[in-house]
Amino acid sequence: MATEFFLQRVVPTVSATPDYADGDSIGGLANFTAMTTGRSGVITRIGIQTAVTLVGNVIVHLFNGNPSASTFTDNAAVSIHANDAAKRFASILCLVASEQLDAGAGLLEYNKYVTQPFPQSSSGIYLALEAAGAANLGSATDISLWIGGEIGA
Repeated sequence: MATEFFLQRVVPTVSATPDYADGDSIGGLANFTAMTTGRSGVITRIGIQTAVTLVGNVIVHLFNGNPSASTFTDNAAVSIHANDAAKRFASILCLVASEQLDAGAGLLEYNKYVTQPFPQSSSGIYLALEAAGAANLGSATDISLWIGGEIGA
């Protein structure tokens, strides 16, 4: 089977106020199903684009199925339930605060290059951002996320 590349983006709705505290969910749960449902491969890139400078870092939690017993309410504490622990295949610290780059047009961009295999899932990859330090977003569309990788790798 030939290797197929993918890049999928989502724009979660976030809170302008109050500020996010350490351990809060940023934007709730995102579903990356377009290219990953029923397939396995390798995630090679995680991207975060913001309209404001993030002073805190983030932890990216990746799941190979809907972590439906867990809580990822925007701007509230992340709670990963024991029933969902087996679905989580990675938690990756992203040093956004120190590694953001100017993307032009008033945007900042952070890229994390990884080699993270993901297992086959009937419902695709789910992603949740957790604040690792304080974060302040100015409006409800100040952040977008993307993952990229290879299917059949």
